[in-house]
Amino acid sequence: DTVESRPDYQKAVVGLVQAGRPGFTVYSPGGRGSDERGRIIAYAPLRNLPFGVVVDRHTDSGLNLLGTLRTQMILVGSIAFLLALGGAWITSRAVVRPLRILTDASRRIAAGDLDSPVDVAGGDEVGNLARHFDQMRAQLKASFQEIQGWSAEMEERVRQRTEELQRRNRELEAASSVAAKIGESLNLQEVLEHGLDEVLEVLGLKYGEICVLDETTQSMTPVAHRGISIEFARELDRFQRGQDLPGIVAETGAPLIIENLADDPRFLRKLIHASEINSAVGFPLVAHGQVVGVMDLFGTDRPPLSPTDFHLLQVVGNQIGVAIRNARLYEDARANEELRRELLERAINAQEDERKRLARELHDEIGQVLTGLVMSLDGAEATIPETFRDIKERLGQLRNLTADTLGEVRRLMLDLRPTLLDDLGLIPAISWYAENYLAKANIKARVEAVNMKERLPQEVETNLFRIVQEAITNIMKHAEARTVEIKLARQDGLVHASIEDDGKGFDTSSLRRPSARGSALGIFGIRERVDLLGGTFNVSSSPGNGTRLELVIPARPREAAIVQD
Repeated sequence: DTVESRPDYQKAVVGLVQAGRPGFTVYSPGGRGSDERGRIIAYAPLRNLPFGVVVDRHTDSGLNLLGTLRTQMILVGSIAFLLALGGAWITSRAVVRPLRILTDASRRIAAGDLDSPVDVAGGDEVGNLARHFDQMRAQLKASFQEIQGWSAEMEERVRQRTEELQRRNRELEAASSVAAKIGESLNLQEVLEHGLDEVLEVLGLKYGEICVLDETTQSMTPVAHRGISIEFARELDRFQRGQDLPGIVAETGAPLIIENLADDPRFLRKLIHASEINSAVGFPLVAHGQVVGVMDLFGTDRPPLSPTDFHLLQVVGNQIGVAIRNARLYEDARANEELRRELLERAINAQEDERKRLARELHDEIGQVLTGLVMSLDGAEATIPETFRDIKERLGQLRNLTADTLGEVRRLMLDLRPTLLDDLGLIPAISWYAENYLAKANIKARVEAVNMKERLPQEVETNLFRIVQEAITNIMKHAEARTVEIKLARQDGLVHASIEDDGKGFDTSSLRRPSARGSALGIFGIRERVDLLGGTFNVSSSPGNGTRLELVIPARPREAAIVQD
């Protein structure tokens, strides 16, 4: 009885064949507890054939083979592990070192070091990465250098722009300062010196002068100078047009730059050699298209300004030119005003002298003749008998007419020059005139004087009397007033006077219209007299509210002259 013939062995084999795939099973004959060795049955089907291979072995030999295979597998695995570990170490050395180099390079680049190259050799992926990384470093370095160049260029542009803005701001400040000085002062010397100081400060120079053109003699006269010695200033006392730097600039009307004064025979070489001045610029001062002066600026080692500085000279130069022109106009206007005042004073004095002469002639000639005629007619009338009644009546009428004419002549004499003004003074003359003339028009007059006992100078009393006289005449002609109040007060060397009425008044704006000149000659005459005395005058009025004239004049002619100046 063999093992292969046993049904349970056959059943185990049939089970492996029916499974249709490689496999094995352990067959134990005799059941558990049998001392018969078991068997290992393995089956492997053949491809493309309906057969298979069945192999069985005793369990002892099979297990021994497995042990041997396990031992061999452990040995081979250990060797393979060691080989793999060595390969991994070698591979890690080949990969980690370049990666460490790349890491260090990344840190250097992050710290700003773009000069050190990334040195990784090899043609593998890490080498390619290192080469691309180094290319990126080189590109970053080039970009950074380009950015630095742009930044430096931008900083330079900002610096230049800042300097330009600061310079422009200083130029504007200088121009504004000169303009303010021109506006606040009519003293040409102060304006010229201030303008020259501003220009020299902005340009960083210490030598300069301003010459003014004399329109009459056509010569240039230095008016303001800075840093120039007294000898140099005396030598530069006066130039004719076309002579030396100021004269040439005045002649051409264009700026002139001299880089080396010592080599130019047109200029004062002796004085130039004796000083440290070596270069110069002349700039015309223009007003209304005409040269009125020249500004000369001197340098020691270079032309004292660049072409961009001409903008400042043009702005300030035009302002100084206008200041020179305005000063001349002011001097002309002042001279004309002085001449007008002098002529007006002479006219008023001549008028008063003529009034005195006429009053004296009326008194000495016509008055005496009329007085004698009245007395003769009165005597003739007394000698004629009553039988010649008609003749006697005609003589009486003729005597009365002559007496009336004599009274009119006396009134005219008082109008021309009241004797009270010369004999008793201003207040009695004004009181007499107001009472006598305003009473005829049924106007009540009131005269008030404060601290007026001391006599005023003759010209002041005469003009004040004429002012009151003119005001009373205007009131009688136009005001339709019921009362007039005249006040005079002397205080702190000044005479305050006012003439006020309760008449119909008028619109004071009409005085500014040319058409009102004819009807307001009295007001303008009063204003002229007040101006002549160096005082102030004001008219306040409105329709239906009366009129008030107020004036303040110095009590002494010397004080009047000071106030007027």
